[in-house]
Amino acid sequence: MLSPSAVPLLLSFAAAAVTGAAAFLALRRFNREEAVASLRQGVRDAVLLLREPPTVLVTGFRAHGKSSFINTACRALAAEAGPMLLRAETSPPVTHSATFDRCVIRASVAGGGSEDEKEEEEATCAVVALVDTPALPDPGNLTTADVEEALSGVPLPDCVALVLRCGGPTKDRHAAVKKLADFSSLTGLQFVVILTHKKRIKSMRQAEELRREIAFRARTDCVYFIENYTAGNMLNL
Repeated sequence: MLSPSAVPLLLSFAAAAVTGAAAFLALRRFNREEAVASLRQGVRDAVLLLREPPTVLVTGFRAHGKSSFINTACRALAAEAGPMLLRAETSPPVTHSATFDRCVIRASVAGGGSEDEKEEEEATCAVVALVDTPALPDPGNLTTADVEEALSGVPLPDCVALVLRCGGPTKDRHAAVKKLADFSSLTGLQFVVILTHKKRIKSMRQAEELRREIAFRARTDCVYFIENYTAGNMLNL
């Protein structure tokens, strides 16, 4: 039985499993196979310590890369190779409400890869539940009510991951990040920001300035850059 003080830390780490894809991609040039296997095993170990699989609500604006990120995260966490498997091809269609039109994707977390670990994986299943949501309204039109509807639900997720495209109007980005961060803070949710389309940034200095700016406004250190794995971007994980 875990002590109450250990649960928030484990939730934070396990919820960050969805952002493990970002770390995996960042490490691809440096001892990729060993580093990725070690990181993935750490995520798996943390998830297995939890009584229930952590739930991560993934939200974002249309064409910012939200569904592609979910596909990338699933591929990285499961240590998949070969053709891309699409779990979230497009944003779920909106027919009733943002809380009704959600799609839950159960992402399996593979182990380090040794024979002993493979046998252990067959006996124990580590899973992270990714909740794909309909796209948020355009940043300039996003209201507090929109944020509350998008992030609310029963039960509440353990973590909210906002997928945000680099570039675009700065004022709208600031407003959107602040509203999402404010609501996440009020409800006690872990808040993660995923920055896509990094190629729009011209230099490492500009990238670091953007990361710090988003981290400050979102009040979180969990800000990651990622290039999603898509059919047009044949990046091998």
